[in-house]
Amino acid sequence: MLFSTVDVFQGVIDIPTEEGMAMLRGLEVAANLGYNSFLVEFDSKTVISGISSDEYDDATFGHILRATKVLMHELVIGSYLPVRRSGNKVAHNLARLSHKFVESFVWVEDYPPEIGSFVVNESVSLD
Repeated sequence: MLFSTVDVFQGVIDIPTEEGMAMLRGLEVAANLGYNSFLVEFDSKTVISGISSDEYDDATFGHILRATKVLMHELVIGSYLPVRRSGNKVAHNLARLSHKFVESFVWVEDYPPEIGSFVVNESVSLD
């Protein structure tokens, strides 16, 4: 795991906007840490569709997807891997954990202890 992050968004945000913001924020953190070539895993079909086409460019969250596509191109993200939500328990539990935070937080080459068992389980399943 390169890094993990929790973001706190103020106000009511619909799920596609929140998921798009999470993807963009993750890429921004990766860029700030100096990563420029890596595989992106994501479980939102809407975001995957939005970054691989112009299908959602005019949606309320289209500006987020357009910014994501620009950053992916700048970082030379050649591939992204759509994963099933059931196969992405680390991200799911990190999102559930975010309500305990009052500000955004990034763990570099680490993760919060509350999701440790999910990280280990997913790492074992990749071997």
